[in-house]
Amino acid sequence: MNEENKKIIHYLKTLKLNHIKLLACSQSGKKSVWVEKQHSHPYFEFIYFMNAKAQIDVPFGKLDLVPYDVVIYPPGVTHYEHPDLTYPQEIICIAAYIDTFDTFSNAFQFSDKDGTLGWLFEQSYQEYFKKEEGYESMIATYIKAIILHAIRSLQSNKLETSDILNTCVRFIHEHFHESLSMTQLTEISCVSESYISRLFQKNLGMSPMRYLNSVRIDISKKLLLDFSLSINEIAIKVGINDPLYFSRVFRKFTGISPTEFRNLLK
Repeated sequence: MNEENKKIIHYLKTLKLNHIKLLACSQSGKKSVWVEKQHSHPYFEFIYFMNAKAQIDVPFGKLDLVPYDVVIYPPGVTHYEHPDLTYPQEIICIAAYIDTFDTFSNAFQFSDKDGTLGWLFEQSYQEYFKKEEGYESMIATYIKAIILHAIRSLQSNKLETSDILNTCVRFIHEHFHESLSMTQLTEISCVSESYISRLFQKNLGMSPMRYLNSVRIDISKKLLLDFSLSINEIAIKVGINDPLYFSRVFRKFTGISPTEFRNLLK
């Protein structure tokens, strides 16, 4: 475990997890969710990246966030979010006051290795949206679980099965616009093609290349909203240089062609 992680864990353990006051919980899928200037908050902010990507300026460097990542902003920590607008910017954000004896001067991130964090954030939003009896206490419990998962994630320095999958998924989301191959995934994960394929099939229900194409098609749907871009230009932007192949893949995932999809948007 590196020294920075030790400091973060020490700080998280100073939080009084029985003294959590919920402020808000929101889910968004649009650019306007981001405050595109340097700012800070007097409370904790937890953000889960469902289908979003952003680079964030923080006091001691930059954070690169991709789908299934979580970022935590402690009170008073300045940050400037630069969203990648080729992604739908689907996030869930929780704001809360938490008593602590200590302060921390930087934001930090960790990854959702098995879907548990995504579930915790989604349940938090559902509770906040419905506002049924005891919803604030329920969300406080979910926030406590998120923090405990953060500690576990930062304590772990082993490349476990979930870490291998997360490494490959992150690589795909960061390089979907390039010509990717299974060889590249084996190089970054240090395991065989067959092992990676089994991981994807078991955990995501599809092959790595199908997952890559699903990401490309999701991004292309967003780009099709920009009528100044041709179908060929969109295909290239998502890493497919053959427009005919792009149309076949698009139809396979959506049941219609890119042109038909765009016509529905008019």
